[in-house]
Amino acid sequence: MTTATAAKRRAVVLHPTTRYAKAVVDGAIVAGELVRLACARHLRDIERQDTEGFPYHFNEELANKAFDFFEFELHHYEGELDNEPFLLLEWQFFVLGSIFGWVDSVGSRRFRTVFVLTGKGSGKTPMFAGVCLKAMVDDDEPGAQVFAAATTRDQANLAFRDAKAMAQKSPNIRSKVHITEHAITFDNSYFQTVSSEAGNLHGKRPHAGLIDEIHVHPNDDVVEALRAGTKGRRQALMLMPTNAGQDRRSLAWRYQEYSRRVVAGVLSDEQWFAYVCQLDVCAEHVEAGKDMPVDECPDCDQWTDEDVWLKANPSLPVVPGYRYLREQVNEAIGMPAKADIVKRLNFCIWTSGKVQWIRPEVWQQQRTGEPVEGRIGYAGYDLSAVNDITACAYVYRDGDAMDIDLRCYLPEERVDELARASRVPYRAWADAGWLTLTPGQTVSYNFVREQDREYRETHEIRGSGIDPWQATEFRSALENDGIAIEKVAQTNQNLHAVVEEFERLLMLRGVRHGDNPLLAWVASNVVLNIDGRGFKRIDKQASSEKIDPIAAILNALSIAMVDGDDNAVGVTWA
Repeated sequence: MTTATAAKRRAVVLHPTTRYAKAVVDGAIVAGELVRLACARHLRDIERQDTEGFPYHFNEELANKAFDFFEFELHHYEGELDNEPFLLLEWQFFVLGSIFGWVDSVGSRRFRTVFVLTGKGSGKTPMFAGVCLKAMVDDDEPGAQVFAAATTRDQANLAFRDAKAMAQKSPNIRSKVHITEHAITFDNSYFQTVSSEAGNLHGKRPHAGLIDEIHVHPNDDVVEALRAGTKGRRQALMLMPTNAGQDRRSLAWRYQEYSRRVVAGVLSDEQWFAYVCQLDVCAEHVEAGKDMPVDECPDCDQWTDEDVWLKANPSLPVVPGYRYLREQVNEAIGMPAKADIVKRLNFCIWTSGKVQWIRPEVWQQQRTGEPVEGRIGYAGYDLSAVNDITACAYVYRDGDAMDIDLRCYLPEERVDELARASRVPYRAWADAGWLTLTPGQTVSYNFVREQDREYRETHEIRGSGIDPWQATEFRSALENDGIAIEKVAQTNQNLHAVVEEFERLLMLRGVRHGDNPLLAWVASNVVLNIDGRGFKRIDKQASSEKIDPIAAILNALSIAMVDGDDNAVGVTWA
């Protein structure tokens, strides 16, 4: 036997959990700083297991048992993987092996809190739904109470739906459990949803709690309500998978920064496990106080660079796939609001939630317009406060394009004052016909109403929508004229679909604005508010200048979407 052969036979085959950690630390697997630190922590703990002051050891058999549960018991339930075994990816071996393999001297799990942040579509929610099934049927815990928890019932149902579908697809599990619409039961153990919205968070004794997408949680009420019930459980487990968020005062940001300190060894919390994916910030910008990569910096990781995508998306190339990410990035280039969402959801970059919406070059690429006479249109109104523009927008759909016929109003006696204060050429726009001046110190709604009536005499307007704020009298007057008008709720969830449709038309160069200079100025002012779930609305408070005409256009487009074939899910009325 040669010396080389003997050495090969003596070589220790690394456990998948440790194998991944070593590959990351050695640079064989591309990973961000916090994942590298988490892997270094695991390797460091392997060296010091069962030493004085560190009463934990890594039990490979328990980790393997968890792997077997996934790969031999669980099945996928949708898409190309339908009915296929839940084969684990390298990073999932590391996370699951860490959760189930690290135990104390009596065999109880070391980690009681698990915080995982990855890009959207990495499979973290199905993985943790599988953990919850294991906690219920394969964790040696009599009377295990397992919960999918969130602030809303809909959010809580997402993870529960994954677990229920996997249980139904997995023959052995399906034969052991009883599945209903709202619960899965096993002997005297069960898995169900709870939410603060439903008011059923308290009084639970969870063995495991899956608190999905905590970046949308306004506070720690859900987490603490479940955690309070774990005191009687031997090895309770709180699972918190999430995407990046927007608010650095939020619970998710606090947990990410806490995780940073734990994996870096600044804080000692032996029961906290963290796997936080991120793109890396260059040393110079770290010294400057930046915690997220700076766009265009040659030394910071760039979200447009495919070479670093694995840092935020550890399941690549399997899911979400390079093709999908390329599509997301290509759509986001030149569209700040889209870029904000793509950065946050796909590349784990915390953003502000308020971004400029339409870049001037994108607006200038749109086509000028087609005649609207003889076509079916939709009206949208946004009434002014004292200093704002009152806008009536009439939109006409044409496949993947939209023609805009816009009427804007300011009071004659204040137009010069407003122009001086904002340095906007209102008087010149009025002289050129882009702006109509109404008599008096404020916009005359009777004047606007008369203009609208005259317009409708020569154009077919099928539906109308209005921002309900301060619009009761104007809306009533239109209804007295026989015009049905809907109040368009100005919320993120409600306006999201119409904002998305407007963005789609912009990408197709289908917003025909007639080279209206007033509208071009307004479009450059719009700031979007993007909430934690990615729902978008225009934000008048955050926008530096007037955006009322865009609001009127969106109100009109929302009615067109509901009336047409656009299947505008989410557009509702107040």
